[in-house]
Amino acid sequence: MARAEAALHGTTVEEVAFHEVGAIDSIVDIVGAALALDELAPSRVTSRRIPLGHGFTHCAHGDFPVPAPATLAILAEVGAEVEDGGAAIELCTPTGAAILASCVEAYRELPPGRALGAGYGAGDAALPDRPNLLRAILLEPSEEDAAERDAVVLEANVDDMPAEWCGHLMERLFAAGARDAWFTPIVMKKGRPALTIGALCARELAAAVGATLLAESTTIGYRQYADSRRLSRELC
Repeated sequence: MARAEAALHGTTVEEVAFHEVGAIDSIVDIVGAALALDELAPSRVTSRRIPLGHGFTHCAHGDFPVPAPATLAILAEVGAEVEDGGAAIELCTPTGAAILASCVEAYRELPPGRALGAGYGAGDAALPDRPNLLRAILLEPSEEDAAERDAVVLEANVDDMPAEWCGHLMERLFAAGARDAWFTPIVMKKGRPALTIGALCARELAAAVGATLLAESTTIGYRQYADSRRLSRELC
């Protein structure tokens, strides 16, 4: 959220002033989502296409068209799939967009699997054509679906990248869609200490993760190979 606000206001992350994010409902949204993800520890989080809504909304800076500029900036950063949603109201706020952008790996209909539970969160606004509810469903993927979860591993060896870049690089890899990312210490030519940068992602996101690896590290190339994984449960 800070990166999106900084870009929109032409300032730095350190100078960003949050307004609505400091409200109690935003704090509850953020802390509640973090607690749910920590408690459930899903192997993968998916979501339907994000309904945005249309019309106008009022915030600290005045009236803005829906979706709000910050919402679009956050969702565009991770390439989230969106739709109008068919309601003249703000259906996705910047806070909601940030939560989704930080944990959703793929946008799809409900995957096949065994339902383990569900949770609901209700909003204050009354929508004319639907309940104002957010539902999370915990699934244990079917064997057939889990077997089809092919993955791609991208790796690059670097011996000239400052250590201070590592945290930022990992953050950007996850934002690009990596399911996991890691650094492995190695030794390269002439005995130089170096790192292998690794990232695991879905096949359809390999190009985006690879482009991030090239843009945010000092490597001039990377290797890529197919892999597979087995999941125990999934949050949709």
